[in-house]
Amino acid sequence: MVPVAFGTCAINATESESGGHIWKWSADDRSASWTDQRGPYYIRITGVSPSPYGSLTIPDHLWDDKPVVYNPPFSRSGTWCTVIAIGYGAFSGCSGIINVNIPDTVQDIFLYAFSDCTSLESIVIPDSVTSIGEYAFKNCSNLERIEFGSGLTSIGRSAFYGCEKLAHVTFKGNTPKIYGTLGIPSSCIIEVNGNSTGWDDDGD
Repeated sequence: MVPVAFGTCAINATESESGGHIWKWSADDRSASWTDQRGPYYIRITGVSPSPYGSLTIPDHLWDDKPVVYNPPFSRSGTWCTVIAIGYGAFSGCSGIINVNIPDTVQDIFLYAFSDCTSLESIVIPDSVTSIGEYAFKNCSNLERIEFGSGLTSIGRSAFYGCEKLAHVTFKGNTPKIYGTLGIPSSCIIEVNGNSTGWDDDGD
């Protein structure tokens, strides 16, 4: 059955193929109304198969090949969907990932998104990301370095619980709202951009 959208987009696809992986996804709550024949759809990644190994690049868009009818009689065979979030536990337990490239379309990283990625060594959070959920990097036991982009406004509690090797953290932007403790080891070097605001003289 062809999904029909009147004013808002209708998505019933849950998987798309890109870069040799099957990406599982769901429509994000912020999916916008149709503005023209291109959409847009906003989606969040919820999983991937096969389990990634080595360097992982998360796509910024995925193709939904399900036919769409909007404001009949107009229709088309599919549409590009913009990845704006990494969902709950999306890559949890993907122990083969060494590094990950997050696209600058992503705004939110949800709870447990990268938990138990035990081979993950470093990650750069793009400027587009505004929030990181609780336990997002829990038990990433080989994570050594992380850089937060300038757009970050909040980090959930225990986001880095169990990251014993975390040695260097860089904040490019203003101090985010931090809920509880992050789990960053006391020996970790925290670097703050000299132009950012909200930090005290010690960078805390």
